[in-house]
Amino acid sequence: MNPDIKQIHRFILYITILIMIIFPFSQLILQELSLQISKPSFFLISKLIIIYMLFVYLKKKKISLFSIRLKKVHIKYILLGILMGIIAHMLTMFFDRTQYYLLKGEWLTAEKIVGTLMESNQNISFFSIIMIGFSVAISEEILLRGILLKQYQRMNIKPAILLSALIFSLYHMTVGNLFFAFVMGISFALLTIYTGSIVPAIFFHFLVNEIMDHHAFPGKGY
Repeated sequence: MNPDIKQIHRFILYITILIMIIFPFSQLILQELSLQISKPSFFLISKLIIIYMLFVYLKKKKISLFSIRLKKVHIKYILLGILMGIIAHMLTMFFDRTQYYLLKGEWLTAEKIVGTLMESNQNISFFSIIMIGFSVAISEEILLRGILLKQYQRMNIKPAILLSALIFSLYHMTVGNLFFAFVMGISFALLTIYTGSIVPAIFFHFLVNEIMDHHAFPGKGY
């Protein structure tokens, strides 16, 4: 295996340990010390730390932002990413309403959706939603589509798309999210390759995050 890819895999492992073990343990310590910090604030801080680590890694490896496709792109491609996010939203609405009907025997009404949305976000400001959504999208797109996909493409483009999507899905490894994350991972990779930039994928990713995290339906959480 290419030494550069091995280093990236090692770096991803460190990030995974940070997310899965160190961050949750740190949050428990803060709670035991009675240091009040809200979950959204802690989540945002953790993502900003990861973004900082990513830029340190890029600087250490002398990797330019242009080479990982973090570059300006025509507005039409950003709109394409937004459009794909809206389509994902519509498909999610359709499948979730169908699933709700099969489980409950009734159609999910708009009132129930709005009520659940307001309840889940009652303690989160609009600014926090935007900041958290984009911090997640930026960090994951730089790591998985910017750095990892770029290296995999040196081997072969099709395995590159599938492997980067697989690793992305493992980052979201729950029963309800695994397949969806894999499909989204492929979509993000294809959009990145087509537009030549990770910026449209960041907007697409942001919208998908908002759908999954802040538009959960009754009886279903992501």
